[in-house]
Amino acid sequence: MNSYLVKGEKAALIDGVCDWDGVPETLHAKLGEMNVRLEDIDYVIINHMEPDHSGWLESFKKVKGDNYTIICSKKAKPLLEAFYRITENIQTVSSGDTLDLGDGRVLAFEDIPNVHWPETMATYDTKSNTLFSCDAFGSFGALKGGVFDDETNIDELEDEILRYFANIVGKYAP
Repeated sequence: MNSYLVKGEKAALIDGVCDWDGVPETLHAKLGEMNVRLEDIDYVIINHMEPDHSGWLESFKKVKGDNYTIICSKKAKPLLEAFYRITENIQTVSSGDTLDLGDGRVLAFEDIPNVHWPETMATYDTKSNTLFSCDAFGSFGALKGGVFDDETNIDELEDEILRYFANIVGKYAP
């Protein structure tokens, strides 16, 4: 899984993943490698509250303070308080809601409950036509080298893709 930075006049960090080492500072370091200062992030978009997607929030808040807004589904809001005692600067969204980052960059949100957890949502960048699908199209295992299917051998992952679907998403496919 990955973290994404989407920038217009304002910047949004989507799915701030702690990486597999579980250390939030890894995310901070990777942002630093891209010359992104935490001070420049206006929004944090939580597509999913599982700790590998949200476990970095406490560290982020300690470094950044309260100068940002968390965007999440209505079902995720009480989890922010239960998991991390975060109760302020939260904006909930539902299917069809949008966030204008400026410079023609608009993010649209879609609730996709139980495509992993009950509070899951997806974020769509209307300018680049990019869907940030959370764990909806996931797999056990990781791509080696490429990001797109024409850059890697998907056949090697087929069993892990099927196992992921059967164990994580399949029950809610209908």
